[in-house]
Amino acid sequence: VIIPPPASYKFDADFAGEAGNTGMVPNFQDNEFVVEVVLDNSPAEAAGVEVGDVVLAVDGVSITPATSLTEISLLLRGPIGTQVDLLVQRGETQLTLRPFRQERAIVDWAILENGTGYIAQHTFTTNAPAEFEKALTAVLATDPPAIIWDLRNNGGGSLLATQEILSFFIPDGVLFKAILQHDEESLFAATENLIAPDIPLILLINENTISAAEISAAVITERGRGITVGTQTFGKGTIQNVVPIGSDHLFEYTIGSWVTANGTSYQGVGLSPIIHAIDNPETAEDELLLAALNNR
Repeated sequence: VIIPPPASYKFDADFAGEAGNTGMVPNFQDNEFVVEVVLDNSPAEAAGVEVGDVVLAVDGVSITPATSLTEISLLLRGPIGTQVDLLVQRGETQLTLRPFRQERAIVDWAILENGTGYIAQHTFTTNAPAEFEKALTAVLATDPPAIIWDLRNNGGGSLLATQEILSFFIPDGVLFKAILQHDEESLFAATENLIAPDIPLILLINENTISAAEISAAVITERGRGITVGTQTFGKGTIQNVVPIGSDHLFEYTIGSWVTANGTSYQGVGLSPIIHAIDNPETAEDELLLAALNNR
């Protein structure tokens, strides 16, 4: 996939976790990019973006069936505090909406009323392990009976970041494998930076739990370190690399796929939750979180 400017200019900052975002998740449906998620209290919500809106253009760049998901995701991101000109189709009406890009924490954490720890991870950027470790240390200081690790709407990211974070919970052994050209295997083993080897884990997953987030859920369950609650994950089992072409384009291409230590692939099928739960957007309750608390 060729990623042209201006999206190509934003890749490095985005991968490092330095770009602002609007709090909306588009996905490809029937040759259109449709908004699947609008996060609560996000700039997208404040600007009036709604689930089901079809994205037609971002900052004047037309979105077509040839536009890659990577390109549109990069177009939506950018310097914190800048505004996005977003053209959407809603029914028969075209609307121009202008959400701001805001800094979004890589990790949020809290202690719930019953003492259970809660860590929501939003991405697997290169600085995610350090931020996750801070949150995990703070949560463990309260001596929680269990930790809920929320990976809903997490689009994935770095395999090395995934390896580091999983190593906080798993002491040794191969965590997952990358299958490269000519069936060459690259093993991602625990790094011996163990922080929480015994605390029960409950992972929240949904259809927008993607790639590195799926690896995390698969490894935690395969190694017997926790359970999953929610709905079937996205099913992205491929690994991409990005290289520059010329002075202003990027080329994203598939270099392999990932599988768990026992060889299981979730490409195209996704990971099924151990406990199935669906969030009802019509209610103020978080049904997945409630299901997790009831099964800790």
